Amino acid sequence: MSRRSPVWVALAMIIGTVVIVAPVGAAQDRKPPTTSANLRITPSTATSVSLAWNASTDSSQFLYCVQSNGGGSVRVNPPQTTLTRTKLLPDRMHTFSVYASTSPGTAQ
Repeated sequence: MSRRSPVWVALAMIIGTVVIVAPVGAAQDRKPPTTSANLRITPSTATSVSLAWNASTDSSQFLYCVQSNGGGSVRVNPPQTTLTRTKLLPDRMHTFSVYASTSPGTAQ
């Protein structure tokens, strides 16, 4: 049976405390990302469409939500600013919008 040195045990406890406590006092980014702009169609076919938009900016992490026909959305991670949707029904109107969001459930 080995004995642990009290110095190492105390050091492990201090390191553990710093790791746990440090994030609590960290500053939070409360400014939303800038609005995505200039959503446009790039090459498309009868059953697919490629979309592109100007990049948003923010001082922290964010993502893009591309919404189609007012329904479900697709997550796109920056720096990517394009998305291709396939398997669309031909001869139908499809609408798309893009939002920059700080979290998956909060479009800005």
